[in-house]
Amino acid sequence: KATKIDVDGSTVAQVTVVENNTDAKAIAVKGLANTNTVQLDNNVDGPNQAVGAVTLTLKDGSGSADSLNLILAGTSGHDSTDGNDVVSVTVANLETLNVSSTHLGTTDFLTTDRNVLTSLVADTSLTTLNLSGSDALDVTLTSAATKLATIDGSGMSGKLALTVAAIADQTVTAGSKADT
Repeated sequence: KATKIDVDGSTVAQVTVVENNTDAKAIAVKGLANTNTVQLDNNVDGPNQAVGAVTLTLKDGSGSADSLNLILAGTSGHDSTDGNDVVSVTVANLETLNVSSTHLGTTDFLTTDRNVLTSLVADTSLTTLNLSGSDALDVTLTSAATKLATIDGSGMSGKLALTVAAIADQTVTAGSKADT
């Protein structure tokens, strides 16, 4: 069964969803306010244990500077095969998405660990994608975000692997590691 959360634009600043042996179930968080944060915790390692398809929806996406913060928090020791994966994140009516890569607990990521956003799906509203964090991050962006002009990974101190469809003239800034 899918997880559905409606924050209804309340004063909640952050929603944390934990993947815990739920076999990549879908997650929908709706009613988010501008600048809210959604954290996806992945504490389960193994096949079919990725965070499922996630849909994030603003309560009112009619503004011209709407933004959300997304924190991907994996667990050290999960290998690169389904370890800290998110199947997809879909956003709409959002101009800026800030994605941060971190880990749960006190044990740092191993060199083989990374948070993986297999598919970032955004509509034509998205113009800026900011990437930050101390832990390795792989992001694949789909081609629907035809107005995405800025991808800023300068806040990444962990390795960034970015796959972007040739969808618009883009300015891409890498982080401090050997990014790809």
